[in-house]
Amino acid sequence: MRKELKKRAYSGQRIPSLTTQFVVGAGEETDKEIIKTTHLLYKNFSLSRVFYSAFHPVSATPLQNKKETSLTRAHRLYQADFLMRFYRFAPWDIPSDKEGFLSELEDPKTLWAKKNPRFFPVNLNKADYWQLLKVPGIGPLSARKIIELRKKKEIKSFSQLEKKRFQIKKISQFAHL
Repeated sequence: MRKELKKRAYSGQRIPSLTTQFVVGAGEETDKEIIKTTHLLYKNFSLSRVFYSAFHPVSATPLQNKKETSLTRAHRLYQADFLMRFYRFAPWDIPSDKEGFLSELEDPKTLWAKKNPRFFPVNLNKADYWQLLKVPGIGPLSARKIIELRKKKEIKSFSQLEKKRFQIKKISQFAHL
């Protein structure tokens, strides 16, 4: 499949956008299993996007008595997906509990940062784009803003960022100036 897509790309043919969806919690899969499968789908089939829906039982079906899945679980899978697609996280970088589930209390990027203190604090005036992306509260747009800001002048206080709508409280736990 992947070779066929590459052939079509080189020949100038339009490649269809491939997506798929997981109904999270309909089976017995763990979040870790979903994350690994998602990674393999992106890597091997050039999927453009994976979607996650929380399972809701429907009456008069074989799964009518199955427990409903929380929306937070599906949301955490989206966050993990973004970490893999836009932040260069590998599936094994994404923290889960002993049973293989993501935390419903904290986002996976913040948990990763807490479990990897050797990477912090990040110096906002010296860090490259990819180092900035590891900081909770900094996404691709914020990382580019920081890089543009420091081209003009050194960032001397977090108040300079506050005016630009940054998540100062979150960032300041993992970064310094």
